[in-house]
Amino acid sequence: MAIEDKLNGKTYSPLLERFETAKNLFVKYSLHYKQNSDEKARLKLETAVDYCTSILSQNPERLQREEINQIGVYLLRSNLYMTLKDFSSAQKDIDLAKAKLGKEDAFLLEMQGMLYFEKEEYSKAINVLSRAIKLNASKSLYILRARSYFELQDYEHTISDVNNALLEDIPPITKSRIDNLNLIEISKLAEHGIVVPKKINFDDMVAFYIRGVSLFNLDQERYGDAKVDFDKIISALSPHIKENNIKESSVFFDSLLYRAKILYSWKNYDSALKEINYLIAKKGFELDSAYLKGNILMKLGKFKGKKGAYEVFNKIIRKFPEEFHGEARFKKAQMRLIVANQIYTKDTDKALESYASAEKNFKMAFKLGYEPALSQAYLGVISLRQKKKNYGKIWDIFDESVKLYKKIKPKDRTDTDHLALLISEQGMNYLIKEKHFDFKAKKKKMPSFKRFKRSIKKGMETYVYNLFYY
Repeated sequence: MAIEDKLNGKTYSPLLERFETAKNLFVKYSLHYKQNSDEKARLKLETAVDYCTSILSQNPERLQREEINQIGVYLLRSNLYMTLKDFSSAQKDIDLAKAKLGKEDAFLLEMQGMLYFEKEEYSKAINVLSRAIKLNASKSLYILRARSYFELQDYEHTISDVNNALLEDIPPITKSRIDNLNLIEISKLAEHGIVVPKKINFDDMVAFYIRGVSLFNLDQERYGDAKVDFDKIISALSPHIKENNIKESSVFFDSLLYRAKILYSWKNYDSALKEINYLIAKKGFELDSAYLKGNILMKLGKFKGKKGAYEVFNKIIRKFPEEFHGEARFKKAQMRLIVANQIYTKDTDKALESYASAEKNFKMAFKLGYEPALSQAYLGVISLRQKKKNYGKIWDIFDESVKLYKKIKPKDRTDTDHLALLISEQGMNYLIKEKHFDFKAKKKKMPSFKRFKRSIKKGMETYVYNLFYY
């Protein structure tokens, strides 16, 4: 007896209704299960698997009479198994579909690529998807391969594949030799989840996102192009973001975070802060956005108070495990050092208290492995500011910073590493010139300053000089 779908105006046989129900369960619960491992969602997906299994147990002639594509059922069940992380069962269903079709097919290769992607075997995914693209290129294939390259941090290939995916004449969906198969659309719905108008193509949103992040990671000079991609995502999705869709909207919120990082790098601190405050209001106090907010407030000179940088870093220390405290300790120490330097001549006692707090936090940052060379260099500066006269010990602090610098491979050295070297060299020079410290008696050799000078940002020499002469 046929069952009428009153909502869509369609009439389904009991067997076909079971197939449609399995698809709907997949769309409704797949993303939720991936994000939360929810027991209810798991049971619904397992029910969908059972429906597919019962359909496949029927006589093939009956399936043909009721226009149910057997290969399509195998692939739907494979998708369900992928979501449930039962990868061996998912592979078996793909293999059964391949055997049933009897020839290589771009769509089946895409399904195989999806399985490799879910298993985090990205190189295998790229190989399979490249074969599929040679057979029948599509936007869907290029984007999945771009995502695989992206996971391998191969950003140039990611950008190239996204550019190909967004060509006007590229087919959106991979053509298949299999009739009446619409599972790619089903997979995309299950993956993205968020309810937005049909005019918004979520494939495009994902493409813009991974290209934007790739551009961001490749070169600071490409931040402008990256921001264009993030702007497109935010502009398209912001009218449709709802409170109950926050988790399903990670592409939107991650784009906000990257755009704030770009604005921060461009020294547009007020706009960056506005973006971050919105992000925290919507998603909560998460580590990346919290650190960025603290850094922005530091640049704005807003250290104290409930809305100041101190409180942001203190909250990070209270909320997150110790392994994430290194940067917060370092930033707190930097602010204490800045304040102490500013008030030293006016209120020496209070300045010494700030130096002691800075010293404590730099030591903790060093212990946690955050910027060890620079933390060590600042500890040398603080020792001098505290009027400690054990110059041999202070020399050793700067010397240890230089040693830590030298342990870093040249290609891995950052601006902060170069700053550590510059501070330490200036500190050594200061001890010799101003304190008449005899480094020859300790059989020390001064490191060469000229080799590294080009690596230091313009104006940094003045900053370092002022650390010692004030």
